[in-house]
Amino acid sequence: MIAWYEGYAAAYPAHPHGELVQMIYAQAGKPVVNFAMDYADVIPDVAYADSIRWSSSENPVSGYENGMFGIQDTVTREQLVAILWRYADTSILADYPDLS
Repeated sequence: MIAWYEGYAAAYPAHPHGELVQMIYAQAGKPVVNFAMDYADVIPDVAYADSIRWSSSENPVSGYENGMFGIQDTVTREQLVAILWRYADTSILADYPDLS
């Protein structure tokens, strides 16, 4: 992401899980899903709940084993790569058995 500050553009260094999920959800076209989510740190009626519900259903970003989604946790580079890999349609790679 690019942030503007006093006329200069710079890469924004970090995003929380919730913000990243909202961006990916918007990129996906904000599809409607019927998925029950049960995270201790996500209130079901908040504005970002649909994006987290979709993310939990489609699995680009899922919560932690402790029952938390980590809505305010900063996404690490490693997590970002894993999230984008899961979001991408990698099923087409099955046609290339020599890919590693």
